[in-house]
Amino acid sequence: MSMSQIETIGTALFGRAWLSQVASVLTNENGQGLSRQTVQSWHNRDNLPQWAKAELKSIAAKRKNEVNAMYELLNPENAQAAKQKAIDLFLNWNADKINAETVIYTRLRYCVDEHNNPVLNADVTLEPQSGDGWRTTTFSSEKSRAMRDRQSP
Repeated sequence: MSMSQIETIGTALFGRAWLSQVASVLTNENGQGLSRQTVQSWHNRDNLPQWAKAELKSIAAKRKNEVNAMYELLNPENAQAAKQKAIDLFLNWNADKINAETVIYTRLRYCVDEHNNPVLNADVTLEPQSGDGWRTTTFSSEKSRAMRDRQSP
């Protein structure tokens, strides 16, 4: 039996738990997540609505950018490109908090893990403006903590 279009897309984006994940990321006209039964119905009929396809395309584009940025971080020979990707991704996420007076700090660190594998860490920090807390994103080639975003009070 061949896979439905929604199963093919869902599996690529979310893995084996695609059905519940697709239901939670897509929203109805009231802004609520869909039920698993709705997504299951699309799967059974192999009928994916155009609006859902457009939302999934947007999610796939974001995921592609994230995966590409992580791929660059996993290749230490591309350190400058990795640093730039981390900065670009951070700036994109925080675009509404950045103005001409904003100060952004970056730090790129190479180290080794307990198995002597090279690890690349890139920290990008946004200095607070008008009472906002510091915002730092850490990108790491270490699989246990590929990306961490934190905000201080």
